[in-house]
Amino acid sequence: GKTIVFAADRMVTAGYISLEFEHQEKKVETIKDFCVVMSSGDALVAFELVERLKKESTPLKTVAEIADKLYKFLTDLSLKRAEQKYLLPRGLDWESYRERAEKINPQLYMILDEYLSNFTLETDFLVAGIDEYGGHVITIDFPGTIQYLDKIGFGAVGSGIPHTTVSLCLDGQTRNRPLPETIYAVYVSKRKAQSAPGVGAETDMGVITSGGIRFLEPQHLEKLGSLYDGIMGQQTDVSLVKKICEEINSKK
Repeated sequence: GKTIVFAADRMVTAGYISLEFEHQEKKVETIKDFCVVMSSGDALVAFELVERLKKESTPLKTVAEIADKLYKFLTDLSLKRAEQKYLLPRGLDWESYRERAEKINPQLYMILDEYLSNFTLETDFLVAGIDEYGGHVITIDFPGTIQYLDKIGFGAVGSGIPHTTVSLCLDGQTRNRPLPETIYAVYVSKRKAQSAPGVGAETDMGVITSGGIRFLEPQHLEKLGSLYDGIMGQQTDVSLVKKICEEINSKK
């Protein structure tokens, strides 16, 4: 049947105090019994948006509807914070900024326009779930787009994107891969992502099926860790490479 595998660290970033630390709570938020949301960036922004999403999730029936709602909340909050930071101190709001564009000093307008265009809450989301249309992996950022990664079969957000994506690509991950192989591939990609700044060592993993959401137990993660450490710790036989070096040196 259809199954989604997800993984996340517990590293929390609090932008207002420039602090990162590993938290006791999971960064995987259950929105409905068929969908979870993970985040990267400012944990306080993520918490605010996810809590609002939970409160308004009752009528949402598909993963796409959940992603659209979250993107709207992210966009609304981004515009609000940008207005508070750059417009209100100058006696403006979004409406007056647009209406009085011709009356604002051109140089100031250009500066404001650049600030507003580049403003971001530096918080991205990964939405994963299963509905009547199948399994879905969706990334959300602002300013940006909602990206549906169903065809690829996997996705990531945060500073560990390169490590995770390369790991899964090189491992041949697809949406049709058997569950045991997928679970291990996702675990490996998370471990490799820990090389990136801002990615914590603590790991939460789980699966989503038609029967709901189930998190892996600590003993499951320990077994995956032992398997990974055993494979990575194996010595590579370089005897053939030594012979190549000898042949190269003999031709001098």
